Amino acid sequence: MDKDKIGDFIKELRQNSNMSQNDLAEIIPISREAISKWECGRTSPEITSLLRLCEIFDVKLDELMYGERRTKENEEEINKIQLKIYNDKITTEKSLNKIKKKLLIIKILFISVLTILIAFLIYYFFNTYDSVKVYTIESNQDNIYLTDGLITSTKEVIYFKIGNIHGIDENKISKLVLYYNNNDNKKIIYTSTSTEDELIRDYDYYNEYFETNDKMFDFLFIDIYYDNQIKTLKLIIKEDYSNERLFFNRRKEALKKIGKTNELVDNKIINNIKEKSKKDKDGVYYQEIKINKINYTIRYIENTNTLLINWKKENNNYSITYDIKRKNANYTTNNNNSKNLDKCYYEENNKSNTTCDKSIVNSINLIINEIIK
Repeated sequence: MDKDKIGDFIKELRQNSNMSQNDLAEIIPISREAISKWECGRTSPEITSLLRLCEIFDVKLDELMYGERRTKENEEEINKIQLKIYNDKITTEKSLNKIKKKLLIIKILFISVLTILIAFLIYYFFNTYDSVKVYTIESNQDNIYLTDGLITSTKEVIYFKIGNIHGIDENKISKLVLYYNNNDNKKIIYTSTSTEDELIRDYDYYNEYFETNDKMFDFLFIDIYYDNQIKTLKLIIKEDYSNERLFFNRRKEALKKIGKTNELVDNKIINNIKEKSKKDKDGVYYQEIKINKINYTIRYIENTNTLLINWKKENNNYSITYDIKRKNANYTTNNNNSKNLDKCYYEENNKSNTTCDKSIVNSINLIINEIIK
């Protein structure tokens, strides 16, 4: 294209229409300086401006791009311009189609990758959410008690740590048998002649997998063989942790909220219990108190800040396992055959989690207050 020729033609069309550069600039619209540059041949109009000029001056695009109106003399040259416009249009459309195809491929790939990512995240969430559980194991019957037991359950492996047995000389224990028993459907999980706190892992030592669920936990027992007799303990299993939170936070951060006041109160209570208690050969603090003509045996487990409380009434054995720091308690009632008659859970700071009725809660508070006062 001849810029000078096109510029002269635009100037001629403008003047023939009695327009100033400002008038034309306002109609297009564009700046007056741009009009001046066209007419001086310094620049050429963009395609959008060319099309607008064609509308304003009733001239064809090929004529405007040639710089003259069509005549017999220049018809052949203008036709070449027209052909070039057509070819440019085809080339532009092909380029746009290629770009559209590339964008479509990119879009499909993006959607595919996003779909795969979302599917993976959903799969990962449903396979990991609430998939790790940690349970504590306790028992307290007839002055024999079990502490520091732990179950860790994942989708791939289960670890079972029975814990430490107190109240029996470990040198007299000949065998331990851990089993599940519901309606005389007995299933042995673990047998050992060692009193050491062993860590059990499913499949490593046994032919079949042992499950961990709430139904099973209601019927777990351990038989302790000693001095030609067998003592059966009903195990109390309590969930301590589960990865069911969407956002994780360290438990120590939550503990900070309790504040120093509660910590001072707890320390005062613990020191008070120690002052009133004696130590047995296992290093466990113990004492006996009498409330309303009932004798209570109290043991304080220092490393877990736990009170183990036992008493007998009307041929039944009662026990409370009280966590001084967390202010919660497990309450159980058993007969002389170690059959579980009643059990419940009490949490002082969260009443909604409490399963004990009001009378048992009052009894727990009465006993605890008498111990710690």
